[in-house]
Amino acid sequence: MPRPRKWSPTATAGKHRQDPLSRPGWGITLAIKAVMNRYLSTSRIAIPLPRTISSILCCLCCLLSTPPAMAADSYETAKATWLARDYGPAFLLMQPLAEQGDTRAQASLALMYAKGQGVPRDAQKSIAWYTRAARAGLPQAQYDLGTKYFRGEDVPRAADKAVYWWQQAARSGLPEAQYDLGLAYERGIGTARDARQALDWYRAAAKQGHGLAQYALGVAYANAQGTRRDLQQALQWFEAAAAHDIASAQYNLGLMLELGRGTHQDIAQAIRWYRSAARLGLAEARQRLANFGLEVPAPERGKMTVAEIAPARTPSGTIHQHAWILRQDPKAYTLQLASGEDEAAIRKLLKRLSTLGETAYFKQIRADGTARYIALLGVFPSYQDAERVLQQRPETLSKAHPWARHFAGIQHRLQSP
Repeated sequence: MPRPRKWSPTATAGKHRQDPLSRPGWGITLAIKAVMNRYLSTSRIAIPLPRTISSILCCLCCLLSTPPAMAADSYETAKATWLARDYGPAFLLMQPLAEQGDTRAQASLALMYAKGQGVPRDAQKSIAWYTRAARAGLPQAQYDLGTKYFRGEDVPRAADKAVYWWQQAARSGLPEAQYDLGLAYERGIGTARDARQALDWYRAAAKQGHGLAQYALGVAYANAQGTRRDLQQALQWFEAAAAHDIASAQYNLGLMLELGRGTHQDIAQAIRWYRSAARLGLAEARQRLANFGLEVPAPERGKMTVAEIAPARTPSGTIHQHAWILRQDPKAYTLQLASGEDEAAIRKLLKRLSTLGETAYFKQIRADGTARYIALLGVFPSYQDAERVLQQRPETLSKAHPWARHFAGIQHRLQSP
């Protein structure tokens, strides 16, 4: 299931929200009124404020307000401010947009409350903004809210509510929601089992290039789940999923080629796919190779390296940053190492571990305005591959206390609030 500046924002956020002078146009309007009042109070004859002047003031207030046509530009400005990690000002820019009904700003505000960016962390307000954006029809907010209900994150766990919101996002075409909804129907989580519904949603996500959905669709055709058996269709979808480095898809593809199921027999191609799946750590593929007398030795316990899990990724020795992280496959995983406030110390740690795999780090600004640097190591095609390194990690990695983390989550954090 779902993957499975020196600035003190907390000291000023409330003030800006309550002070009317912080609203567009009010400062100038009040200044004009003050001048008029001073003129009238010093005049010898009491002159009533003409209706024409009142009308001008009223029109001026309207002109000074933000035009609806500028809403998109305003959101982009707020987003750019967030990307610059100026969370306090970003929050102050996002809040009025969210209150005016901009669903992107509402979802952004929800995430900022959830992470404590530019404002003290508030799970209740985060869920409230996610719900508001989801009800307004923003697919990503619907999916994120459903995932929170499934995980029980900031809300009581409720699989039925998770399925409801995934349905809304899936109908809007979000492939992640379509795949998770397919799993829910296949396994009867939050809804009744329905193999046909599962197949339909897998297909919708698979056609958009979702690797895991392509694999699930291949399994459905091979095992006649929700449809008639169709080995040629199964082969097609296994091939598509194998291109995403999904080890089980590569193994199934090799098996079909070895046995001539759904295609002509091709032992050489079968062995190629077994080798690929074996390199990704799939035990069944190793056993199949052993049947051909082509053993792929398993790394010794305690001596496994990141490079052995992902042999296609040769360590460059470069300590990467923001741009490199954004270029990685969102479906891939990495290991998050120890984080700290000393950038030089983080770089020193990554330099020491650079022989194990690609290294990178990014800066995170906390709610109190202080910076923290998070170190990353390696690129893994699946969570299982990353976990395998954790279970058999080399001694040099043990002291860093690593844990597996999805690139998609890191990229989402870096790209949008």
